[in-house]
Parts: sequence; C-alpha cells; structure tokens
Amino acid sequence: MTDNQNASSTETVIGLRIREQATSKSTILGILQRGARIAVTERSKDGKWGRSTNSSKVPSSL
Repeated sequence: MTDNQNASSTETVIGLRIREQATSKSTILGILQRGARIAVTERSKDGKWGRSTNSSKVPSSL
C-alpha cells in the first residue's frame, strides 16, 4: 500500500489521482502531477470520469 492510498479524505492532493476503476473507492495507482497533459480517450456518461490509455505504467511514487 502506498502513502497515496492511505491519504485521508481531508488531505490536499496537488494533482489528479489515477485509479484502477471509475470509482472513488478504487485503488489509487498514482498521482498525475499538476500541469501534466494526457489524452482522454473516453468519458463516463455523467462526465465525472475519463479514461486515458498509456503504454507505460504510472509510477505510484509521483
């Protein structure tokens, strides 16, 4: 388990949590740093979640 997974809901995170699935209960795989750019390839119907495909793994230590 990483420090990101242990973060409380009141902790300020500078960046975007990358999750395994489109749910706030899903495992956090890493944090996309503020200012990073990605291509969103799909969006959920409600627009709250997006999917990005990447050939490399997102490091959990970001």
